[in-house]
Amino acid sequence: MPVTLPSPNAKDWFAEVRSIENASLSALMVFIVAVALAMIGIQAGAEQLTHLSRWVAAASALLHVWVALSGTRLAVAARRHLMARWGRTRSARLAPLRRGLRNAAAGLIAAWAVAVLFVLMVPFMRLPVHIPDAGLIYAFSIIASSIHAIFGTALYRQLAYRLQEALRLPAAGNIRL
Repeated sequence: MPVTLPSPNAKDWFAEVRSIENASLSALMVFIVAVALAMIGIQAGAEQLTHLSRWVAAASALLHVWVALSGTRLAVAARRHLMARWGRTRSARLAPLRRGLRNAAAGLIAAWAVAVLFVLMVPFMRLPVHIPDAGLIYAFSIIASSIHAIFGTALYRQLAYRLQEALRLPAAGNIRL
């Protein structure tokens, strides 16, 4: 069986997914640190810690935006790859790849929603000072970020796997229906 090496312009889809996954988990951990700083600052009455928690929350928000941008870039590159190699060919063997692209698009909607949520969380890091039960907003945000870190990156990993499998298929002019 002949061994074929990837072409020099081949894209490592899994490396991009790993970087998105790492950034997503980092954003979650940074936000947990921001919440901890905010809670300690509120309980101790240390205004400096609550102010620092805003900066840490801003860093988490930037990481969440980066995750959403990277996921968008991955999906757009996958779509361009699909169109460049197979065009609008309707083949049953390409159906899993097209389904993976649709699933990734749903994941992108969730990624952008989480990113917007975290950008909006930055000014509200002091909210429990005024409304004691507002800490539930932090819990909701952590849950949303956790769900996206687990399931959103699973969708990107699934897309990368389907792209790797599709590389074995012949180009559009050679597919038989």
